[in-house]
Amino acid sequence: MLAGKLLTRVSPGIAWALLRRRFEPQNWERRNGPARELASRAKPLVGIQQAILWGLQTDGVVSLPLSRLVEDEAVAREARRAAIEALDRPKVNSQIERRWSSSGAKWYVVRGLGLGASRRLPDGLARLVLDRHLLGVVNGYLGVAARLHYVDAWHNFPVRAADPAISAESWHRDHEDISVLKVAFMLDGVCPDSGPLFYVRGSQPGGPLADLCPAFSSIGARIRDAEVEAVIALGQVKVCTGAPGDLLLWDGVGLHHGGRARRRDRRVVIASYTSDVALGGCRYRASESVVHDLDESGRYALRLAPSRR
Repeated sequence: MLAGKLLTRVSPGIAWALLRRRFEPQNWERRNGPARELASRAKPLVGIQQAILWGLQTDGVVSLPLSRLVEDEAVAREARRAAIEALDRPKVNSQIERRWSSSGAKWYVVRGLGLGASRRLPDGLARLVLDRHLLGVVNGYLGVAARLHYVDAWHNFPVRAADPAISAESWHRDHEDISVLKVAFMLDGVCPDSGPLFYVRGSQPGGPLADLCPAFSSIGARIRDAEVEAVIALGQVKVCTGAPGDLLLWDGVGLHHGGRARRRDRRVVIASYTSDVALGGCRYRASESVVHDLDESGRYALRLAPSRR
């Protein structure tokens, strides 16, 4: 967050040079040294974790029932309960009724927790996004111990056909880091009319289409529909629908758009994970009971000191 504020006070040319330098390989590796070392001590991924990692490395996007990755049914149950409670507050309901979000440019997304530099996570959401099985996949894909960059419960209400596409509803690449692993836990079923993610398979960093409409991580990109029509025609776009309780993982630096519900509301838990070099992001806190159960990767994700146990 501080980096973004400082860059607004210098000329565009200087800001561009500073951002480019921030993401140069040698600087990225240096700042992620401790995170790389922690990730190297992790147990090897096995079974479904390895399958998810392979899918992310191949296509940039994977979907599956959460229960296949996290066998403890209480994690999904409590995450759903916490998300619905966050979305069922009077302040949130009034925004849904007015069809206008009070936070951020995405006027069509009402957030249960809201935007802010620091947030206390409900236990149910914290246990989901810091689950060791999930973090194992996240860290395996990013190659470093990840930081929890963002998490919230979203309610997307349907937009009208005449409403212009804005922000994430347009094709784009995310900009916060050289890779940004995002996760969505579906509270309701997501169908073509309730705002599924559209993702160009293979457009993630290192993928065969990584150079399609490229964008430097420091500025991201907004891409015109015409520029990806050829890819769409080749059947490279995955429409990420799913059932309640499904988990969707994708690299946000790959080409994607989503969130445009047309006839049905969409309720999801959204989380994103980055390295220590990432721009922006929030700092999250969790209860003592949650923190007590975290392994080292979970503590690192929350920017906590290593456990003395």
